[in-house]
Order: sequence, then C-alpha cells, then structure tokens
Amino acid sequence: MTGHASYVGRFAPSPSGPLHFGSMVAALGSYLDARHHRGRWLLRIEDVDRPRVVVGAESAILRTLEAFGLEWDGPVVRQRERVAAYEQALAQLQAAGKVFGCACTRREIADSVLAVLTEYEEHRLRTNILEEVPLYRYRVSYPLASIDVAL
Repeated sequence: MTGHASYVGRFAPSPSGPLHFGSMVAALGSYLDARHHRGRWLLRIEDVDRPRVVVGAESAILRTLEAFGLEWDGPVVRQRERVAAYEQALAQLQAAGKVFGCACTRREIADSVLAVLTEYEEHRLRTNILEEVPLYRYRVSYPLASIDVAL
C-alpha cells in the first residue's frame, strides 16, 4: 500500500496461544488507524520467549487476522530472527553508557530504593555488580518527554 511513509502501525502478538479478543481489538485498532492515515501496517511475532511459544500458534494468529480481512504490509517479522540487530543495538547503548547491567526483577526494583536513586548512587551500586549479567536497564534522565526506539 502506498501512502504516508512516515505513518507505520504495528501489531506484535506473542505466539503463546490463539489470538484472544483483547489482542484482536488492539490489532483492529492499529490496522484501522494505519489505513486511515494511509500508512503501512506491520506484523511482528514476539517469539523470543521460547518456552512460552506454542507450536501452531503463529499460523493460527495469521489465519485469524486474515479471516478478519487484516492485511499487513511487507513480510512478517519474527523477533527470533533479529537477535543480531538487538545485540548490535545493545553494544551501541553500552558503548554510549546508556545501559547498565542489572540482575534485579522489575518487582525488586519497584519495591526497592533503586527506584529513587540519584545518578551517583546508581553508579556506586552498578560498580559492585558483576560484569557478566544477563539483563540491562536503560538509563533515563527526568523529566522524560519521549523515547524513540528504532529497532
């Protein structure tokens, strides 16, 4: 579909089962908004959480969307196929000092003093964390107006 190249709608279901009503409403809203703005509508499968992926769920989701007349522009993107791009983006963020290693769960952070640390206090805690940790947190400065992620 041709149109305003700047407007892109997206839908990103997890293939953890059949498409439920709430996800269908979100897909339809995103689709209609993209079409209203003469933009593109992209479909991305959120399949990086491999233990939660249900065999056959992706094809069932695609069939459901097609049955309701939703047509996406371009190929279906699968998160698992973009790992190299995410690793490159993470390396850039690390090099710029925009992320720090953290093994805490979201709940632990919300319940702890980490939620209100100054940048200096955060730095002091970070220096005590092992370098080989599986998670990274994005460093933000407040007030936060917007975040533009182009992955």
